[in-house]
Amino acid sequence: MPDTDGSSVTTGLMTLAEIAQLAGVSRPAATNWRRRFADFPAHAGPDPARPQFSVNEVIAWLLAHGNLGHAQPSELQFEAALHSLSGYAAEFGAGRLLQITSSLLCLRALDDADGPLTAGEHDSADAVASRERAWARIVKRARDEDEEDEFLLSEIEGADAKSVALARLADSLAEAAYGADNALERVLAARHRLGMTTLTVHTLVPQLAVLIARLSGAAAHARREGSVAIADFRAGAGDVLQALAEEAGPDVDVTVLAAESDPALARLARRRMLTQGVDYLNLDLQVGADLRLDLADPDIAVACLPYEAAEDRDGVRVFTQIQRILADSGDQCSTILAFGPADALVGSLPLTSQAERERRRLLDSGAVETVIRLPGGMLPFRAGYQSALWILRRRPVAQARGRILLCDVSAQPLIDEVVGDLAQDVHHWRAAGYDPAGYRLRYGVPVGIRELAQQPGAALDPPRRPSLYEVRHGADERVHAIRQAEAELSDIREKAAKLPRLLPAVPQRRTDGPPTRTTLGALIAAKRIEVVPGLRLDQAHLGAEGEHSVIGAAEVAERASVGKRRIDLLALVANYGQSQLTEPGDVVICIGDEVTVYVDERGANVVEFPARALRIRPGSRAETETLPTPRVLAALLSAGRGAGRAKTAVRPARKLDDLELPVLNAREITHYDVLLRDLHKRRDLIAEQLGAVDRIRALTARGVTDGTLTVSSAPAPDLV
Repeated sequence: MPDTDGSSVTTGLMTLAEIAQLAGVSRPAATNWRRRFADFPAHAGPDPARPQFSVNEVIAWLLAHGNLGHAQPSELQFEAALHSLSGYAAEFGAGRLLQITSSLLCLRALDDADGPLTAGEHDSADAVASRERAWARIVKRARDEDEEDEFLLSEIEGADAKSVALARLADSLAEAAYGADNALERVLAARHRLGMTTLTVHTLVPQLAVLIARLSGAAAHARREGSVAIADFRAGAGDVLQALAEEAGPDVDVTVLAAESDPALARLARRRMLTQGVDYLNLDLQVGADLRLDLADPDIAVACLPYEAAEDRDGVRVFTQIQRILADSGDQCSTILAFGPADALVGSLPLTSQAERERRRLLDSGAVETVIRLPGGMLPFRAGYQSALWILRRRPVAQARGRILLCDVSAQPLIDEVVGDLAQDVHHWRAAGYDPAGYRLRYGVPVGIRELAQQPGAALDPPRRPSLYEVRHGADERVHAIRQAEAELSDIREKAAKLPRLLPAVPQRRTDGPPTRTTLGALIAAKRIEVVPGLRLDQAHLGAEGEHSVIGAAEVAERASVGKRRIDLLALVANYGQSQLTEPGDVVICIGDEVTVYVDERGANVVEFPARALRIRPGSRAETETLPTPRVLAALLSAGRGAGRAKTAVRPARKLDDLELPVLNAREITHYDVLLRDLHKRRDLIAEQLGAVDRIRALTARGVTDGTLTVSSAPAPDLV
């Protein structure tokens, strides 16, 4: 719980799970820190069974141990202030807490000097009087900024002096986020942590707001005209408006017109726009269901149609709203974007239904430029809600008339690359229209309106047909690739023929009694095996490029191939000073639900925690002869008893030192290593053969499906 005297900017207690979230590590890592480090903050909570720790002490400890965790110092300060802010939700109420905090951040952002809200309140020994004076100064600043109470005055006047603690947190958030504008957006991004259930359930994923902004053409319009007017018919908390304003650019004259029926959300959206730098005279955010274009005529209009349960959803109402937005946005508005339910916007509709006729009317009008089927989960708290996006244009280019660009990204995660490629498709279509010999669309397929009219009620999905490039060149490339795969199969058969028909070593029944056993811990204590710990790598440092491959749990378990994840040498040296690269023959081991191993043949790779590397160290001649080779050691460890960990367990039941393996003599080790090498060669050949077969199957299926290939009998072999 937060304190009541407001003596600290970051107050309250946090659990180990919250410490892990703060530091950007896993939950077991925080538990491990508490056990390993003697200076870890002491338990400060009321319940010993549920350890809790002082936020201030945790922050100081993490800053003192700068090489732990993945969070930067400013990130730690922001997360700590946000955690303390969430502690006041019970006292103020989640909705009122967000109203006051967002108003305070907006007030600070509107101050030209960007001065702290709580400067000078500790000038008296009387803490209560000091807080009263500090809050009075804040109220005066609010009256100066919002005389007519349009966006923040009533929120601040309605609070009392105990809200000085929130003002201190607002100052801390602004300092840590390098500005009140950034702080407000980051607080809203964490609205679920403040308990804002009503606001959270209607939240769009951030990538969708970015996609809408990219597809709107706001940046291009702003560059061309020097200004842009944006209208949002259902503003909500202003998520899409904020993305559009950011897309337009920082030095652009942005005019915002919006409507929101909830007064509290409307005031919040006003605060966001003002905090982001939209001029007060260019902002008209109205309370109500209808948008009046009194301030200006918009250039771009958006509308996120409200969520409705499937049993209450009416396709006719969806298209009626789109038609009304098209009519109300004015003749100057060139681009309209409507986000809504996929079953009406792109799904199949009954032939004789009113919804099908309304959709047909809109399509036949020629105003629909692009139809996009989106991935699931665009409303994170409406898991089963499938959505789509329509883009309407009043003045399309001549080459686009009579056609619609149909796009389907429902099978793609809405990552930055997909957003960029989809936006590039739409922008090219908007600028050049139908251009079969030019730019190759990645996700869009132009379809004639007349062609759609011949399939009434059909789903608006792009047809699965080859592009012009595939018709002319793709078939030849696929046939050539299939021929190459056939040649690879022939080469593999020749390599397999050179292998001996019989195995070079034969497993047989042991008659001299079972061998003695030892543990991996005993070999480590005898310094015959060295353990190289894995590094806790920040995923931001990994990529497809870099000098060193990363071997982690996924690579050891063969869920991912070695070499896909790499790290740059400079990033490794700068951020992981204690790092060691693997040597040829190191055995990388990972203990989870089972023991998995990987023999690193080449070395010079980086091991990622929780994986570790076992390095065999030769000793005397007698010791070396009975020391297993890397392949033998890996085989013995992988065949031993597993970790025995339950699915819900945090740590494995057995440790690395407890793993048992038999003590083999030199002859057994030699023969076993020869057998393993032979089996490895045969396994690699089979894997190559499977890869070539899979390529032939995939290329043939793709070509037959899109009509570029056919299958016939193979020609008779040449016997000459």
